[in-house]
Amino acid sequence: MKLKFKLPTNCAGRKRGILGLFILSFVGGLLITSFFILNTEISTSGIKKYDRRVSLLAQPKAGIKNTDVKYLLSGFSNIDIGNLNSAYIISLPQSKYDTIRTSLESSNFFENVNLYSENPNGPIAGTDNTAINSKGNLVWYFYSDVKITNSILFYEQEYLSQTPAAIAAAIPDSPDSLNFIDNTGKYGDKEAVIKEYLKSALLWRPRDIATLHNVVIIEDAAPTWTGATLFSYTSDNGVISNVGSTIFINAYLAKTDYDFKNVFSHEYGHHFTMFYIMNDKQILYDKPLPAQYYQLRPLDSSKIKSDYSAGWNYCDKEIIAEDYKYLFSPFKDHGAATVAGYPSDPASRKWIYELTGETFPEDKAAPTLEVLKPAQNEVIAGYYTSQISAIDNTGIKNVDLSLDGALKYSSKAGIFDYYFNTGDYKNGPHTFSVTACDIYNNCVSKNVDFVIHNDNSDDTLPPGVDILLPNDGDIITGKIEVKIKAWDNFKLRSVNIYIDDVALDMNQKRPFTAILDTRKLADGIHVIKAVAEDLRHNKGEAKITITTKNGVIDTEAPKITVESPVKQSHHKKSFYIRATATDNTMVTKMEAYLDGKLIVSASGDKLNIKIKRKIISLDQEKHVISIFAYDASGNKSYEEIDFTTIKHDNKKDNNFDKNWDKD
Repeated sequence: MKLKFKLPTNCAGRKRGILGLFILSFVGGLLITSFFILNTEISTSGIKKYDRRVSLLAQPKAGIKNTDVKYLLSGFSNIDIGNLNSAYIISLPQSKYDTIRTSLESSNFFENVNLYSENPNGPIAGTDNTAINSKGNLVWYFYSDVKITNSILFYEQEYLSQTPAAIAAAIPDSPDSLNFIDNTGKYGDKEAVIKEYLKSALLWRPRDIATLHNVVIIEDAAPTWTGATLFSYTSDNGVISNVGSTIFINAYLAKTDYDFKNVFSHEYGHHFTMFYIMNDKQILYDKPLPAQYYQLRPLDSSKIKSDYSAGWNYCDKEIIAEDYKYLFSPFKDHGAATVAGYPSDPASRKWIYELTGETFPEDKAAPTLEVLKPAQNEVIAGYYTSQISAIDNTGIKNVDLSLDGALKYSSKAGIFDYYFNTGDYKNGPHTFSVTACDIYNNCVSKNVDFVIHNDNSDDTLPPGVDILLPNDGDIITGKIEVKIKAWDNFKLRSVNIYIDDVALDMNQKRPFTAILDTRKLADGIHVIKAVAEDLRHNKGEAKITITTKNGVIDTEAPKITVESPVKQSHHKKSFYIRATATDNTMVTKMEAYLDGKLIVSASGDKLNIKIKRKIISLDQEKHVISIFAYDASGNKSYEEIDFTTIKHDNKKDNNFDKNWDKD
């Protein structure tokens, strides 16, 4: 999931089917309408103020001049004015609707002032998106980074147009019969993945299953969100009913089974918690969660908000969705933990569970544990991925994996992969021992015997490499994650990622990822390269090109800092050249010249080289080192350092060679 959000300030229920709004984005920006919550990392910088808006259609009386109308409207703040034939369309904050409409009607300038339902001439200037409720008599305007599409609205509107009885008769009551819609035509296989995952790994009850209208897979090419939950409800005389939702997964970013499960865990957390809180506790999403939850968690009500005014990780709806994911799914990351901490267990688990109206069960059953890979007595080699699955009716506390009696991995996630290099172990029989415990310390253990057989003496096969993200030809702005898949028939020695032949900082464990800030690159075409090397020094590589578009025209040269040698220093023995360079984009290369002769050229922003006697002229005392730095746009800078050395005279200094080479 890292974000810019703001929950609309007024979501008071209208009769029959007003769409709720709850929006979260991946790296920032409001996305799609109607109670959208997106699963992503956290970034609270640059929070925008988003406003729910309605529109008035005002027909002026005969003889009223445009200047008079504009003078009247100039007295109101935060409104947008458009024209439709001879009428005015006024977009205004929903919270000011009653006040402004009354003022317009009492001005005697207008014959009619009505709520405007649709605009046949397109969106009004100054607004981005529209969403109409089921009766078509209300338009909401949102300032958003992504356009609302009719297909998105359709998924809830088809339910809002039905009677409660028709809805109840049409919706499923088990994960097997969920309505799964793949709009991309590429991810139909994920239907079975999601249904089985929900059924076996997440907390669900027939009531919340019955109100999950759709699970929809779409592709939004703007890489700003991975998942969303859209809610609809009915409010009659202040009573909330017919709460339901649709979950969206953005397959532009979510590709693997792991991604789909991770996104779905967070989104179902929104669906599950807010269904019971809205329907049973009669608390709308723009209000704080129950005080009991704040006290139990505990959360500081002076800092934690019911909206996104303080940032994504300070929104109580996001915290409780992450709590659900942390407590009831195999994924044990928590996006708001730095602000809110981790949920108490089993107290928080019990509170969320009992939202269903059921009593939290006393648990005496151990988890169900399976070692999926390796199989008993399987012969394995090279870099191997073992697979563990531990599922419990209350929750996994920890899973410990040992190899030949030595603890190798401990996980709070019940379902995980363990990567290891069989080349680090002797050929022959070995044993995996796995122990899984639930939150009540009910434990179960399993042993699996397997055989390692490696023989890479004749290995000439290069490793395989694939760049998973970004895609070849993508147009990129801001920061992106570069994700690499690499494998070998025996063992990988290293994996490296480069942008224009400059290495990026990355982890050397799977998954292989690096963060690329394209704002540090000049706009245009750049090459991302991934190189994998195995123990026999066979290398495999993959390349793609991307186009950066940040509005960057780089004319600034790098700045060089020389640590040694210092200017006008004197050296009787060997010494080091140590220098670094910084740049507003990216330093691609540094060079050092000694008395006009190139002695080192290195990729990146650092130089560290030892200068020995044999590369310095012995016939002169004065010398100059010139250090050059180049950035990705071809700008260069240099620094010169003059220094002196002792002139060679064997008669005067018999220890010259010894002293000179001593560091």
